[in-house]
Amino acid sequence: MLGLPLDDPGFDFSVLSEFRQRLLEGKSEAILLEKLLEQCERLDLLKGKKKQRTDSTHIIAAVRGLSLLELVGETMRRVLDEIAQIAPDWLRQQMKPEWAKRYQRRFDGYRLPAGKAQREELAVTIGEDGFYLLQAIYTETAPQVLKTSPKVDLLRRIWVQQYYWCDGKVYWRTKEKWGQPPAGKMIGSPDDLEARYCVKRSTEWTGYKVHFTETCQEEYPRLITHVETTPATVHDVKVTTKIQADLSAQGRSPEIHLVDEGYMEIDLLVTSQKKGVDLVGPVPSSKSWQDRVEGALDHTQFQIDWENHRVTCPNGKQSTTWSARKTWRGTPSFTFVFGKEDCLPCPIRERCSRAKNVGRTLTLYPQEQYEA
Repeated sequence: MLGLPLDDPGFDFSVLSEFRQRLLEGKSEAILLEKLLEQCERLDLLKGKKKQRTDSTHIIAAVRGLSLLELVGETMRRVLDEIAQIAPDWLRQQMKPEWAKRYQRRFDGYRLPAGKAQREELAVTIGEDGFYLLQAIYTETAPQVLKTSPKVDLLRRIWVQQYYWCDGKVYWRTKEKWGQPPAGKMIGSPDDLEARYCVKRSTEWTGYKVHFTETCQEEYPRLITHVETTPATVHDVKVTTKIQADLSAQGRSPEIHLVDEGYMEIDLLVTSQKKGVDLVGPVPSSKSWQDRVEGALDHTQFQIDWENHRVTCPNGKQSTTWSARKTWRGTPSFTFVFGKEDCLPCPIRERCSRAKNVGRTLTLYPQEQYEA
């Protein structure tokens, strides 16, 4: 690929790593792909861009998988190593006698206590050590170089996420007690601060997600036209609009955009149509039992008066209240509620609602999205 002669001595692998880092820092990572696509256009190889498809795959970060206990222990160990190099005299004054034994070796699971209580006790001890060190660093007499150290700042950030400090006492955060940050914010490794832990069906990984868009007309070569990399926890639907906007800005907007359910949302059908793009893919399936059980009364059997915000059920009863809400994906929706005085004695209630003491609730997208 580089066109070098066979007897060329080559170069150190770190040259490519450093070049990659420079591209990322300069936000120029798409330059090589763009140059390739421009050449493909000159050779008339991009004629198949009218139909494109997008899909994602996972990228595993080049880091060691760590438990939360290993994470805090390893972070503390690395901070001490850093301080030992840049401020050794100051560290000798602050060092507790037990730290040398506790943090001299890399934190590995097989060296840690097996019992839950013992592991939590060690986690709290590490937390106390970290807070003690941070307090010492942020005093006026501490060397300024420590206050600006990236590793010290990493220690501070991880301690905020993993510990709760109240009235001088340190508590280890869990989901059940004191709470933990959402997965999209949780730092999982001191080696890669942007890598995130994610589970998708049977696959779990720490790292990123990459979204590839390619041409897919049979009579033309299949070429990748867009690459989007996100943290692993970013849902596919969050990148659909950006991918379409980038392709449009490059003059490669598709007429048909094929995606799977993860990239689909009702409002995206409408916005894509307005941009001249036919977004094709399975609409997110309904979670209500009425849509899955044969003979049940799903939303298609209700008459909707959009202008007056009123819904009429198959038995002729009208909703009594309505409210505007948003789905978990941020899509606008309307919720219609029927009165219990109409629903409880209804002869077809078993096909309509399983609620024992309240009336039927119906959630619908706005008219434009509902009819898309």
